[in-house]
Amino acid sequence: MTAVQPPTQEGNRPPDASTDTTAGYVTGIADGNLATPVRLREYLSGVGVVFRLPRRDRKKEEAEARKVKAAKRFRIRIPVRQIAMAIAPAVIAVAAYYLWEEVLSSTPLPPQVAGTWSTSDGKYKGRNFWINAKAVAFQNGKTTNDFSIHQIKRVKLRQSADTLFLNVDYLQDSKAITLSFAFRDVPQPEVRLANQPKVRWYRTGSAPAISQ
Repeated sequence: MTAVQPPTQEGNRPPDASTDTTAGYVTGIADGNLATPVRLREYLSGVGVVFRLPRRDRKKEEAEARKVKAAKRFRIRIPVRQIAMAIAPAVIAVAAYYLWEEVLSSTPLPPQVAGTWSTSDGKYKGRNFWINAKAVAFQNGKTTNDFSIHQIKRVKLRQSADTLFLNVDYLQDSKAITLSFAFRDVPQPEVRLANQPKVRWYRTGSAPAISQ
């Protein structure tokens, strides 16, 4: 690089203010020749010329930042959409199964099963329960007025020879409970609960007609 010498002074006269000394300062900075004093402002100007530092384009930087942010949001949304599409068939299948199990698979209670049932065996002696198409009730006190009544949600049946097996789902304190029992019509109508198969219950009256 060819060094550009700063203007010389004649005697004690200072350099002409109109003379452009920036080129000399730039050369001195590039070559390491700092023999001539340089004012700070001129030094910084020379550094800018040497390194050709570009001005910051804030609008361009903000546009690039917006593109990066939008790309991140796009990458996040794609998996969510794909996952939703992947699990949609499973959700539909579960909903259909629930609809079938809870609503469509229910069977009306057979009329011959409806009635008030009593037993003289075991710890249930003197207690009754009744069942109709809408509800099932259990005697929980000494009088025939002490009954807890529960709405029936679903009835499922299975016939085997002369025995009819029933699963009656009802609600108690918002919890689903299943009453499972077997019904036989010969030699006389009787019911046996699944958890007490040796205790026989016999029909002693009809069930009250209630609307739920």
